Amino acid sequence: MSEQAADGPSPLAHQVRVLIADFLDRPPEELAPERLLDDFNVDSFDFIELCFLIEEKTGLELEKDPSKIRAEVKTFADIYRLLENAQRKKAGAPA
Repeated sequence: MSEQAADGPSPLAHQVRVLIADFLDRPPEELAPERLLDDFNVDSFDFIELCFLIEEKTGLELEKDPSKIRAEVKTFADIYRLLENAQRKKAGAPA
């Protein structure tokens, strides 16, 4: 387990959680990592829009087109994991 996981969400996960909460007009506290996107009625269009917003605000780029990964992204933790992989890749570390 990473030190960040033991201490709570990474700074990136926290930033993304706030962005998503604002996008969904919900308090960040409702967006626990294990919560399903479907719990918040995030459809495919919303997901694509959300991915572009996150990429714009974080400067990170997802490895795959958002429309192609929606089926494998079920929870907020899945989004955080994708972005943390993108962050490691951008930094030159293995994803």
